[in-house]
Amino acid sequence: MNLNKTFVVIGVLVFLASALLVYNNGRGPEAGEVISSPDQVDIHYFLSRTCPYCRNQNLFWEEFLLRYPEVVLHKYYVEDRATASVFSQLASKYGIERYAGTVPITFIGEEYFIGFDNPDGVGRAIEEAVMAELSKLKVDQSSSLPVNDPAVKDADEADEIIAN
Repeated sequence: MNLNKTFVVIGVLVFLASALLVYNNGRGPEAGEVISSPDQVDIHYFLSRTCPYCRNQNLFWEEFLLRYPEVVLHKYYVEDRATASVFSQLASKYGIERYAGTVPITFIGEEYFIGFDNPDGVGRAIEEAVMAELSKLKVDQSSSLPVNDPAVKDADEADEIIAN
């Protein structure tokens, strides 16, 4: 009887694992695809599980991301195969192919940062790059808002004008 229960449990676990793989593979970006969104600041961060500088930068991210909820951190471990494709795309865009395999590397907007020393050094430079990207984002968002029209007297009328 115990052997039958063991097979049932294993069967259920295999089924759940398979279902999860099918579910995850059916949505989201393809492996190796650079992800970005027009309404947030995307940071592409390449790291290694064994890098001490990466561990320090990971601690920096914990606090940093709490202060900037409109920032999305995309982590790419250099040990993972799909990472090579993403890094190749970004390195080509920034002209830094020679740094393949170097960690940590962080891409933000038009800037990149190689290495991490502390929050007051590279951390401050990262924050400045993020703030520059946030200001661009706010300008882009405000340019899509309707212009104030003195002929519009109330919010309902404004909604009607926008809808038409």
